[in-house]
Amino acid sequence: MWNLRAIAIFIGFLLIVATFTYPSWRPRPVIETAEDIFPELDPELRPLFDGLPSDAQTIYLVLRQNNSRIAEALVSARLTAPERLIEALPNISNAVDVASGIFAPVVLPQDEFERELPPYQSLYEALGDITVYRYPDERKFLRLENFSVVNGPDLRVYLATTIDPLNIEELGNTYLDLGALRSNSGNQNYDIPREVSISSFASVVIYDRVSGHIFGVGRIR
Repeated sequence: MWNLRAIAIFIGFLLIVATFTYPSWRPRPVIETAEDIFPELDPELRPLFDGLPSDAQTIYLVLRQNNSRIAEALVSARLTAPERLIEALPNISNAVDVASGIFAPVVLPQDEFERELPPYQSLYEALGDITVYRYPDERKFLRLENFSVVNGPDLRVYLATTIDPLNIEELGNTYLDLGALRSNSGNQNYDIPREVSISSFASVVIYDRVSGHIFGVGRIR
């Protein structure tokens, strides 16, 4: 009888000790890092990925489930920012401003049910001023000032005939490719062919050919 009582007291003592010391011996939660969940990513970029907002990390991981190569290219480009480019404004003493606008997020009216924002839309943002200049001899160029956009693996500058395209389907095949985006920030100039009529276009679009995502849109008029 006394042996059973002693055993019961001893077990009770162990339970009390365990209760008060639980924080020191309980299993540690496994914290996932880019090394665990994004093994394709360059080791030097993994700490930067871990520093992204949690919602952005989630979207990139969803994209990775669909295509790990494209997801890795998107994340690597975002975390490896190019140098800021500041191009001088050409002499515009005899040029006229034929179109202008700003980059801004696309906001859909509440009563517009036929369109919806892409699930990855929150990853990207473009800011800056847009101006198109035309000379008397019909030379034209697009000027981006105070410009910035999330960097991408293969960004291009398009003139689009559609207003606020959200995806490649809405962009269509009537756009004009002005060439590769030279930097994701700064002031930049892009020549426009003389024969092109600016009145045919409604938006300037920053488009990534690797992912098929639109990174930025600015209406012009």
